[in-house]
Amino acid sequence: MAGMTFDEFYRGEYLPRHADKRCRAMHLLGLAASAAYLAVVLWSQVWWLVVFAPTPTYFIAWVGHWIVDNSPTFFEHPIWSFFAFWKMIVAVVTGGI
Repeated sequence: MAGMTFDEFYRGEYLPRHADKRCRAMHLLGLAASAAYLAVVLWSQVWWLVVFAPTPTYFIAWVGHWIVDNSPTFFEHPIWSFFAFWKMIVAVVTGGI
């Protein structure tokens, strides 16, 4: 990663591991599950449960990687993977991928 730009990481490492539509769909499903979870937390007003909000996204996304038999980039590049996730989600929702 030394000397690599975010764009090089995104195009060279992140997108190839998310080339399968099923993997991208699982990431989107995980995000929707976390949004639903947050809605329940807001409704119930049990605020400490907010700390678990990322759990559905990560769990379902990792299942997506397991389905297509590849590994997530999160363990190698956690910060860039976080930003790449959002960039990919925007691209999926807007039809860029």
